[in-house]
Amino acid sequence: MGHLFLVLILVLGACTTARDVEAELAGAQTAEAKGRIVYETSCSRCHALYMPASYTTNEWRFYVRKYGRRARLDKDRRALVFTYLRAHCRPD
Repeated sequence: MGHLFLVLILVLGACTTARDVEAELAGAQTAEAKGRIVYETSCSRCHALYMPASYTTNEWRFYVRKYGRRARLDKDRRALVFTYLRAHCRPD
């Protein structure tokens, strides 16, 4: 079931425009919700999404720093992604 969800996100992410993403971000109520939107739309451009519980806080911190820059996410967007992933990651 989890793989089906990821495939669906990838397909929907490919159809999302920058304007759609900005509209979603404007409607999101929390930093965590905004981080999920950025994660799902930005990270899925290059690879299948990993479930947040796949990695620990420290592992996600490393990946967000490294690949967030490659994805051309500014510091604020990287912080949002990390906020989302940290809330759902595997315990250290």
